[in-house]
Amino acid sequence: LAFLGIAYFTFKFLDARIKTKRAISQERERHLQEEALNDKKIQFFTNISHEFRTPLTLILSPLEDILKEKTLPEKFKDKLQIINKNTKRLKYLIDELMDFRKLQFNRIPLNITSFNINDLLSDILEHFREEAKQRNIVLSYEIERSLETVWADKNKVEKIIFNILSNAFKSTANNGIITVAVNTKKGHIFKLIDNKTPLEALEISIEDTGKGIHPDELSKIFDRFYQIKDLNEQYYGGTGIGLEVVRSFIDLHKGEIDVESEIGVGTKFRIFLPMGKDHHDASDIGSSPLDTIKVLPQTEVEEFVETDNFEQHKKTLLVIEDNIELRTYLKQELKNKYKIVLAENGQEGLEQAQKYMPDVVITDVIMPRMNGLEFCSQLKSDLRTSHIPVLMLTAKAMVDDWVEGLDSGADVYLNKPFEMKVMRSHLKQLILNRELLFSKYMNGFKKEETESNSSSLDQQFILNIINYTQENIRETNLNVEKLADEFNLSRSQLYRKIKALTGLTANELIRKIRLDRAKELIEEGKYSISEISYNVGFSSPSYFSKCFRTHFGILPTDVNNE
Repeated sequence: LAFLGIAYFTFKFLDARIKTKRAISQERERHLQEEALNDKKIQFFTNISHEFRTPLTLILSPLEDILKEKTLPEKFKDKLQIINKNTKRLKYLIDELMDFRKLQFNRIPLNITSFNINDLLSDILEHFREEAKQRNIVLSYEIERSLETVWADKNKVEKIIFNILSNAFKSTANNGIITVAVNTKKGHIFKLIDNKTPLEALEISIEDTGKGIHPDELSKIFDRFYQIKDLNEQYYGGTGIGLEVVRSFIDLHKGEIDVESEIGVGTKFRIFLPMGKDHHDASDIGSSPLDTIKVLPQTEVEEFVETDNFEQHKKTLLVIEDNIELRTYLKQELKNKYKIVLAENGQEGLEQAQKYMPDVVITDVIMPRMNGLEFCSQLKSDLRTSHIPVLMLTAKAMVDDWVEGLDSGADVYLNKPFEMKVMRSHLKQLILNRELLFSKYMNGFKKEETESNSSSLDQQFILNIINYTQENIRETNLNVEKLADEFNLSRSQLYRKIKALTGLTANELIRKIRLDRAKELIEEGKYSISEISYNVGFSSPSYFSKCFRTHFGILPTDVNNE
């Protein structure tokens, strides 16, 4: 009996352990399946977001052009403003998905700057005024009088507030009330700041008179993809990731968020952000990993567009885009300023670039046959086309994507959706900068400069041209054909490349090198003018004197008399 008793209890004990292990294993398996499903959801949302950016560009950009028309009737203008606001709200949702993707990989930085919190809140609330009016919702806003400038990441604070306000409107029935209040609170202790000294906090509260959230669900609303049970009154956005992004952005600021809710009464979100900037890392203040990419300020863009007269003849623009509607739109918008060449993918674009030698290229990143990164890399590694500036246009918004684009040789990386006036300004600046880039080589060619090594294919090309011309400067028949043969380029390719890099034709460049060398020899005083003219490759002293006077404004005999 004793043996049977021991065996029975041993069996029960082992059975309990097996059941426990099985339950743990099942729970682990369920958790892994849930994570795998969440990852698939995120990947799906990310892919969809990339697809949305191109049609969104084709809505926003033409719409903004229409709204600038001064003759637009007011009755149409009001309706178009509503379309514009809601299109921008769609952009907010897409950006939210992109932000969540970045947060997954811890690749989203802070850019702490000072800004006017009142101006920011007023701009955000303007997006919701029309909906509040149509649904008879009272949207009130209160701010502490003395509160103006704050230190934070403006872009992320905007997304935090916009997200919570969007949820408040989803939850609040018609004829309800939504209140936004901004104040300062002294003596707040932040858990994420190592120093537990009480600090002054910026408090932003958003309160609604919606249905409210059950206490059992209140702690779960920041969980990924969690949606409360009543789908008709769900507090979560459609993607189920909005509030997780909100919490993550607040954590980045070392701040806190509290939620109070009562069924049938409403919900109140309270955001606390530490005032000032001392608690942030120095690298997060007033900086961004993308500062190296030039983006013109709004006023500078407008001034540049209005006053630009830099071209008398149209430049050639190659547009590589697989979306036919966007390709057609870019052609229509830019054809007045540029001669447009079109391509559907990177492979075709490379062939067109080698054929037409465009002055600038716009290329998408994700394309069939050859993507934009591979196209850019091949374009920049080919001596015939390495000088052509590239504007890379993409829906991929992660920092690593920007870096990958720039590493492939892109000069500017522009996100979809984009403003057409910004694109126009970038294109013009790229052409201007390319023409000015080698100006230091055109201001006199000293021997020690031309012998220096250069990592740039284009700089090395110009130095090789200069060196070859100086070494063969005595030859009167040194011309474009000889240079083209020497550097394995066609005559037209050599002409276009030298013109794009220096602003001079090939013959003008050869003549400039001859004349600069002639002036150096005259200053040395060892040879006669006639001897010098032949030494630098001119066929006669009279023609040499004429060219010298045209270039320097004085005769060769007057050089040492100045």
